[in-house]
Amino acid sequence: MNVAVLTFVGSIAIPLIVFTFLRKYVDRNNSVWTIIGGGVIALIGIYIYIYSVEEKKYFYLSLIIPLYAALLYKILSYLFLKKFGRLPIDTFFDYNGTIWDRLFNIIYGILITVFPIYILYFISKLYN
Repeated sequence: MNVAVLTFVGSIAIPLIVFTFLRKYVDRNNSVWTIIGGGVIALIGIYIYIYSVEEKKYFYLSLIIPLYAALLYKILSYLFLKKFGRLPIDTFFDYNGTIWDRLFNIIYGILITVFPIYILYFISKLYN
């Protein structure tokens, strides 16, 4: 398997796994370490992108996806907190929640999986 494809799949899978299985940890710790870790991974990705001599170096931009996912979660949870006065309930394993909790989880899940795939597909078409 190509390293670039493995990096791309991993960059989407890591935030999705954290959102699915470690949601209470992220909510409890205010996701500061998630943003710092995503920032470090993004800086590594930018460094590799700048100094890469490969023709298909757009896959290294996929290292920015964990930072995107962490910042998006902070922004969406802040908006949810401001609107409803509480953090959204994790409805992946527990079905106790309102329609707004489910909608938050669906929108966030789509934005951290489909949107990066679309952007990287669009960028790959620009290079080819």
